[in-house]
Amino acid sequence: MQLSIITINYNNASGLEQTFKSIENQSYKHYEYIVIDGGSTDGSLNIIKEYEHLLNYWISEKDTGIYNAINKGIHIAKGKYLFFLNSGDLLHDNQVLDTIIPDLNNEDIVYGNLLIKELNRSWLKIYPSKLLFSYFLNDSLPHSGGIFILKSAFKNELRIYDESLKIVSDWKWFMLALFKYNYSYKYLDKTIGIFDFTGISARPENSKLLLSEKKQVLEKYFPRFYPEIANLTSYKNELYMLKSSRYFKLYMKLKTLF
Repeated sequence: MQLSIITINYNNASGLEQTFKSIENQSYKHYEYIVIDGGSTDGSLNIIKEYEHLLNYWISEKDTGIYNAINKGIHIAKGKYLFFLNSGDLLHDNQVLDTIIPDLNNEDIVYGNLLIKELNRSWLKIYPSKLLFSYFLNDSLPHSGGIFILKSAFKNELRIYDESLKIVSDWKWFMLALFKYNYSYKYLDKTIGIFDFTGISARPENSKLLLSEKKQVLEKYFPRFYPEIANLTSYKNELYMLKSSRYFKLYMKLKTLF
């Protein structure tokens, strides 16, 4: 089997139904579909049973967090490639899997672009075709809705996502895969998914935890580079603050007049 799709859900019945409809409407049908529910109490089980005809496997039980749920799906999956689509996230159009499948050859990681949907706007997130270490200091790859990972790439130290991390475990996996183990990758200039920008890592109140967990990963796995990384990040933050200041904006307006 070429593809396993994994959806995790917890008390997001309306989002889960939208995700199911997105999968059901795909022209490509030769996938294994796995749903891991964290013991929802909001009616999600009724939605799962309604769409059970789509599913090869589902379970609803308490878990210890997002990555524990994802790891359960990885363990069960039998497809050559794994595709993660969390509840509330969608595929971009009904033919997108058909257009992507021919590009899934033997690269460890295959990724494309995401349409990001916020409360009052939507915008296209275009990812770089060349992945640099510096890019990951402030960004990551589209784990839900935009990336296909070879099942066999989950091995040794990277066999599962680190469940001790609450937000950046997928980011850690990518950092080690790309910059420690030199995993192969391929960028597709195609919009694959529609991402619901209300997830845990997107919430402003979680920004401190996100930075703390990233620091923890960088200090442990890239200790020789961390002081330089910290300085670079500090400079970037200072530059951002400068560009955001009203004095800088006033200067730029005056500069265009003379």
